[in-house]
Amino acid sequence: RRVLFRSPGTTVQYTFTTITADLSALGNHAMTVDVNATNDANTSNDLIAATFFTTPYYNTYPFMESAANFGMYWLADGTNSSWEFDVDTWYTGLAGDYNNNEVSFVTSPCFDFTSLVNPVVEFSLNYTTEFNSDGLVLQYSNNGSTWTTVGAPGDIENWYNGPNSWTGTSGGTLTVRHSLSGITGDVQFRLYFTGDNSNT
Repeated sequence: RRVLFRSPGTTVQYTFTTITADLSALGNHAMTVDVNATNDANTSNDLIAATFFTTPYYNTYPFMESAANFGMYWLADGTNSSWEFDVDTWYTGLAGDYNNNEVSFVTSPCFDFTSLVNPVVEFSLNYTTEFNSDGLVLQYSNNGSTWTTVGAPGDIENWYNGPNSWTGTSGGTLTVRHSLSGITGDVQFRLYFTGDNSNT
């Protein structure tokens, strides 16, 4: 396909209508676009590459995540992230402390909640943080960009013990559980951790 000539310093958004890509296989996909223009004196900016990561889409319930998928398809990101996966568990600071000034998260694949009535989430949690300064919450999103915190302090079962999060010391591994009633459509979840600038 041809793109009309553009003046230097300007941009154009172009949609390829005759090219398709099969991104259905789970895992990493690499895509490269190369512009071959006549009389192009600067070819250093003619190539762009992007990487896509395809995760599972879950719509069969009841659902329990496998250890293999938990490590492979839940993705860690953020600022100063210390998240690491080992065997069947995600840790902040697997070999030591989490980081100062950390704002990080582990994000789930997508779940189809369309047909669910009164869904519930349950998982195991063990934490030691600086009380009220560092903590963890569970969040959900229907679009991958706007996130809402699930629940409130004091909700059952073993929900946030601090003013805004799980914080301080859990005293061992807890089973935490909360209703997801009212959440519908395509949903992702993330464990969202924040730490201040000292005392990790």
